[in-house]
Amino acid sequence: MKQRYFLIASLMLLASALASLGQGRLSAYSKFLFDVAIAGERGTTIRYGNWYGPGWWGGSEDPNRVGMLPPVDALDKIAQKHDFGYLVAEEIGKKHPHLVAYYKAVADAIAVRDAMALPSNPALWRPIPKDLTLARRHHERIAVGFRDFVKNWNALLAAKPTRGLDPGDPEDLEMILAGKVTEKEFETRALSHVAKWEADFRRATADKVAKQKPVAGEKRVDPGVKPTSRWVATGASVWSENPNIDQAIREYAASASEAHGTITPTSSLHSWINPYREGTPRTSLGITWNAPPASLKAGELFVITAVASDRGSSAGAPEGDFVSFGVSLFASHDGKSWERVSSDGRELYAYPHKSETRTYRLRAPTTAYNHLLLDIVTGNIFWGKKVAYKFKWVP
Repeated sequence: MKQRYFLIASLMLLASALASLGQGRLSAYSKFLFDVAIAGERGTTIRYGNWYGPGWWGGSEDPNRVGMLPPVDALDKIAQKHDFGYLVAEEIGKKHPHLVAYYKAVADAIAVRDAMALPSNPALWRPIPKDLTLARRHHERIAVGFRDFVKNWNALLAAKPTRGLDPGDPEDLEMILAGKVTEKEFETRALSHVAKWEADFRRATADKVAKQKPVAGEKRVDPGVKPTSRWVATGASVWSENPNIDQAIREYAASASEAHGTITPTSSLHSWINPYREGTPRTSLGITWNAPPASLKAGELFVITAVASDRGSSAGAPEGDFVSFGVSLFASHDGKSWERVSSDGRELYAYPHKSETRTYRLRAPTTAYNHLLLDIVTGNIFWGKKVAYKFKWVP
């Protein structure tokens, strides 16, 4: 209770220094400070989506177990990366506790940078938030209150390590240098955690779909479907929901990890180095698969065979490195609203020094949808894309 009164008093003193701010920024500060003072860290008024808010990551309040709820929009996605940035800071702190606050300040700075890059109008975000007013309010908080309050607080802690370190002492100098990584390398490590979470989420989702809708045997085709009717392939494309994916890929390639990758309609080939492990071992992995049939009849069973292999990884490549592959079939009447109609429910991973071949059996729907989409999700621990095979119904 005394801590709460101290916090309220401190925030009141801080608020008294805001008179020089513009009206809009002052308003954002007022809301932010009120919620912190009244609701506290465990309050829900400073939460947004599934990741935004103290002690709140992936819909979980357990500090030792991340939740499995995905970000709701672009702002929540930034909060997700920030949460994993704090996790990286704590990982570094296991060996170098004096650097934890410093790297949390780095995570804060990255979050503010990303938030400031979003359009001020949430209606321009993709996907569009369900509540534009709420989204705008929390965007203001991370861009204003978060920037000037949390970042400065962590920077203050960073300037006062848990124990004094003397750069003139060889052992202390080694501790200082060994734990330091650049902001870009730090962000790469945070994004690798995001990618691992996304892979776990896709696997959990696919498992859930498989349990709810397993691939069955022969099905009765709708009477209105002619024996000669079928879906005909119209093309294949490689794409991403992230409009900035190509820029991100270039940054990963230029980072300390030197992450390179190529995704085509039938392959996903990747390589990167591990700068934080002795000898900087290289991981080189790939997955290849066959294209679907050129045409599909209603109710027809077809097969996608995927082969995961090591493509020359170094002896010290971490066992946890991976390239992933998952496939599902979607259908739509209007080309806008899609529903999953077939999924094997298993995800394939390529790991260092291992190989595996997996056969996916999928079935075309028995209803005459106007559009089919064979959706393949693949990528490495840093980034991923989708391969879309499109089909059109020919009566």
